[in-house]
Amino acid sequence: MPRKRRETLAPEVPKRPKLSGERSDVTRCHNVTEALQSLSLPEECKAMLLEATPLTLGVPVKERDKRQVAVAGFIGEVLKEMETKLLQDVIDSKMSSQEEVISAQMAALSAASQVQDARRRMEEMEEQLALRLSEDDAAGSTLGAVRARLAALQAAQAKAEEGQRQARQERELCIAACGCLQPDGGASTSLDHKALAALCAKLELEDSLLSTLPLILQKSHASRSYLERAASKLICEALQKHLSQVDSSSDPAVSEPPELMELKAEMAEAERLQQEKLAAVQEARKQLQDFQAALAQAQAAETCALAKLEDVKHPGETSPERQLTRLRKGALQAYQALDGTWPADLVDQVMQLEEKVQQLDQRIQQEAQRRFAVGDVA
Repeated sequence: MPRKRRETLAPEVPKRPKLSGERSDVTRCHNVTEALQSLSLPEECKAMLLEATPLTLGVPVKERDKRQVAVAGFIGEVLKEMETKLLQDVIDSKMSSQEEVISAQMAALSAASQVQDARRRMEEMEEQLALRLSEDDAAGSTLGAVRARLAALQAAQAKAEEGQRQARQERELCIAACGCLQPDGGASTSLDHKALAALCAKLELEDSLLSTLPLILQKSHASRSYLERAASKLICEALQKHLSQVDSSSDPAVSEPPELMELKAEMAEAERLQQEKLAAVQEARKQLQDFQAALAQAQAAETCALAKLEDVKHPGETSPERQLTRLRKGALQAYQALDGTWPADLVDQVMQLEEKVQQLDQRIQQEAQRRFAVGDVA
């Protein structure tokens, strides 16, 4: 029978209907008996305890008799002592492996620092790329504005040249037509009748003159009728008047304005600058890709360092830490859900050991940080 102890109820769990033999209770009892299998007891005693577990914990707490209550309390005492022993094993394990843990933590700190540096360099490069892109946009806008100004000036130049060419054609046409229409002229053989008709229409001659013009051009002055000669005279006078206007308004030659040459030089410089900014953008993008790759590599190294640290802290499934975790998630949690009670003195002892584990972890971590700060080799 268990020695008399001051008992305390396990923390409350959500209330639910309790039925003897309920599937969840059967599973919980199995979790408890599975943990009790590892006890160092005579086989007969262990068999009796394992057999009594479902007959006590599987009964709703209000329906348990004194014997069942006592057995349930004994099981809680045994489980808590198992937890206490594992906690002490955890402390011993941490003490024996603290140098290895410190070394692994320093390696993890170093890897984390490299990740931080790689991320900082990448973020700085991202800012540089944003600046290069802004400069490239500005250079592109400047180049576009210069191109627009140059295109407008070239269009005006082309328009002036076209006006000069058209004036020259009209002048030649007027001279040739007047040569045919004057009294000493003959029939036209090479004159562009269609172009002349268009020019006369532009001069807004009367329709009667325009309709007579084709017949006049086919005849010599001597063979023309009186009316055709009169029409020839009127058309010729109109053409001579237009010729005088063309001669007075036409420039002798349309030369390239100085600002056009200046704009061409300005555009060449703008194109050079835009190419320079574009090359800077491409270089910044390449460097950013390099920094991103370096960050990924540093993160992979950090992941490996953290995994190694975890392996050092919890070396395998048989480590005290893993055994303690399985006990708590399995038997202790099941016992608590079955309304088991914990011995108060063992609860205090567990709390004290937990505090020691936390203090030890804290000391190991602080020592690793101290050594890393002063540059000790991990």
